[in-house]
Amino acid sequence: MKTLRVPFSGRRAFTLIEMIGVMSILAILASLIVPRIIHAAGQARVNSTTVSFNTLRTASMSYYGKYGRFGGVGGTVLDVSSPYNDWDTRVLLAEGMIEKPFVPLLGVSHVVRAVASTSAEVNATNSAYSLDGNSANSTSTGTVILEVWLRDVDLEDARDLNQRLDGQSLGETSGLPGQDLKGRLKYDFAGSPTGDVHLYLTHK
Repeated sequence: MKTLRVPFSGRRAFTLIEMIGVMSILAILASLIVPRIIHAAGQARVNSTTVSFNTLRTASMSYYGKYGRFGGVGGTVLDVSSPYNDWDTRVLLAEGMIEKPFVPLLGVSHVVRAVASTSAEVNATNSAYSLDGNSANSTSTGTVILEVWLRDVDLEDARDLNQRLDGQSLGETSGLPGQDLKGRLKYDFAGSPTGDVHLYLTHK
């Protein structure tokens, strides 16, 4: 009787210990690489928002240069007794001063608005801004303030955006953790990981 012999291919299967070793190495690599990828994606969002914000600010100044005020289409006077929302689309886009609406990649939603100035002390929600970080409210002498309101922004993204727009000297180091009321960017997250951010465009 003949016995069938299976030819030996020279290959062997991985052992359980080898498989565990490979999986451990992959887990370590993932723990090192994934946070960097997430951070890079966050930086890209902040960079894009910064560029779009600066474009919007430049267009706003072009509008003022043309009409001598911050108003409506054709330089009409705006009633800002209540916020005039979507100023970018209703005015700048209609005037042809921007090619598309302002679309930030931070937060859940946003609005570009013209609001009335106030003599009140700066807080996270009103139209007062301490632009130099020293004066209590450096926009109180204006009549119309243009600002961007970003809703539900991650705290780390807000801090990164502050670095781009205001720098370290006007950041959280001069206030409470999760709060920045100095410069062109202001927020108060009150211990929450997300919150609203207000960005000063310009005023007159």
